[in-house]
Amino acid sequence: MAASQTETVAVFVRLCGDRRPDECRELSFRIPEEGFSQSELLEAGFAIDGYSATKSVVAYEEQGQYVPLSDSLRDAQVDLVKWLAERGYAVEFK
Repeated sequence: MAASQTETVAVFVRLCGDRRPDECRELSFRIPEEGFSQSELLEAGFAIDGYSATKSVVAYEEQGQYVPLSDSLRDAQVDLVKWLAERGYAVEFK
């Protein structure tokens, strides 16, 4: 079910638990009431935590090249903005 284009989802960027700050970030948002099915969220790579959808973002290596956390986080944010926009939501990062 899609929302009106004017509805905004607040996405929070936080440190992951006890890990070092340069290792991991967590993207999370409250699942809108009109929301998504659990399978949609899981297929998009989110864990469901009560009324929130959460995804961890880490630095990684791809084809022998190190991708730093900042690049990995940006890529995840761009993907999330596109994914939510396809469902009629705007994004505000907090």
